[in-house]
Amino acid sequence: MGDHAKSVSYLLQAIPLCEETLGREHPRMIALLFNLGRTYLDQGNTALAEQPLRTAAAITEARLGAEHSLLVRILSALAEVRRRAGDRKEAGQLARRAKAIAAFNKDQSIGKARIDIADLIDEGRQGGRQRKQTRGK
Repeated sequence: MGDHAKSVSYLLQAIPLCEETLGREHPRMIALLFNLGRTYLDQGNTALAEQPLRTAAAITEARLGAEHSLLVRILSALAEVRRRAGDRKEAGQLARRAKAIAAFNKDQSIGKARIDIADLIDEGRQGGRQRKQTRGK
């Protein structure tokens, strides 16, 4: 049994257990379904890869939001599935959506970093003023 075959076997056992204990919409299902779909894709089995990837995408959107960074990997894998299946139109749509989400998340990260840096600078200025005031007393 190869590594991919073992992975598929373990994932096929884990998915129903996770679903039973945590529920079908639980975010941990995302990783299991993505890994199953990706493993099938790595094996060249696009027919089996598509459904777990679509389900992972649906759970991600429903639970984490339509712009969540996890969707980049899931949609990129789905784009590859559709490309290999000969559906260049949907493959392109999925790839563009993944790229847009990646750009959105990059912009969000840059914006947050700028706010964090501004807060640190402001705290530094206030700390400097407080230290001067404390020394003067």
